Amino acid sequence: MPRRGGPDPGSDADGVENDSPAKRQRKGAPAVYPKGTVKEVKVFNFMTYGEPAVTIKPGARLNLVLGPNGTGKSSLVCALCVGLGGSTKLLGRADNLKDYIRRGCDRGWVETTLSGGPGRPDYIIRCEMAKTDSGYKSDWRINRASKSKKEVQDLVKSLNIQFDNLCQFLPQDKVVEFARMDQYELLVATEKAVGDASLYNTHQALNQKRELVKVQQNAADASARRHEQLVAENQKLERDYERFRRRRSLQERVALMKKKYVWMGVQELQDKAKAAEQEAKQAQQAVTAAQAEASHDERPLKQRQQDADKAKKAAADLQQAVRAKDKEIKKAAEKLTQEEDAVREARTKLQGLQKEKDDGE
Repeated sequence: MPRRGGPDPGSDADGVENDSPAKRQRKGAPAVYPKGTVKEVKVFNFMTYGEPAVTIKPGARLNLVLGPNGTGKSSLVCALCVGLGGSTKLLGRADNLKDYIRRGCDRGWVETTLSGGPGRPDYIIRCEMAKTDSGYKSDWRINRASKSKKEVQDLVKSLNIQFDNLCQFLPQDKVVEFARMDQYELLVATEKAVGDASLYNTHQALNQKRELVKVQQNAADASARRHEQLVAENQKLERDYERFRRRRSLQERVALMKKKYVWMGVQELQDKAKAAEQEAKQAQQAVTAAQAEASHDERPLKQRQQDADKAKKAAADLQQAVRAKDKEIKKAAEKLTQEEDAVREARTKLQGLQKEKDDGE
């Protein structure tokens, strides 16, 4: 426990230094305070600490505050947090700063000396608190120069002092909350508490990269599944194409057979027309012969004339049938041309499907 005493309660130099671990070091081996280490805490009218001001020198390796009940352990912890601009909500006690002023007093202050590191000047941060009619007011100083609370907090943050990290600052009233932290929360808090922010930032970068790997792996899996789907679809299209090709081949054969059939009918009609024409010629010759011989017999001549007319009519009918077949042949030829165009279009589509298949592979 620090001894309390001194003539002037408002003086920074007042108070009696406690028996700190630094005094118990071996002679000739001065304490080395790393940057940001608490070298000294002075409190005046703060919670259990009253007048005169009390000076506490914890030494270079302060890690744990122990002591019997009522000796001011929590007051020291609260002084560290309040005096360095930490939020009172982190202490699990009162939220209003005026509640930390000693009961029955109107003002109090906390002055904390932080090491600037070997060979560098220290930082002396002072927080003065005073009760007012509307609540309280606070003034902040760094090395006796007036500063805002935000400037104090920025300095504390630059020294890697984290009051919101239970692995670095653990008030007694927050022990239960610390015990509830899971492994991930403890890991993150430890990373933030140890050294600079590079360890935590590296861990976060690794987590981001791991998430990126997961996203890329999911994309690769989706691509693989899509590839398998396309392969299955391609196989189905190949089967459909084979059926289509066979069907088209059969359709072409049917069309060709129909054309052959029509042509055979035309050929037959042409043969009949030639035969009829030959018969007409023979009949005409017979008529001519009959006319020469019919000068004395008119009835046989008329009969021959009628036969000749019938032959001519038969020849004309055959010619008309030939012309009708010619029209059918032209229509069949036009239909054949349309079907050939359809075949070429189907082949073009087939080549497009084949190209898509090759591109997919």
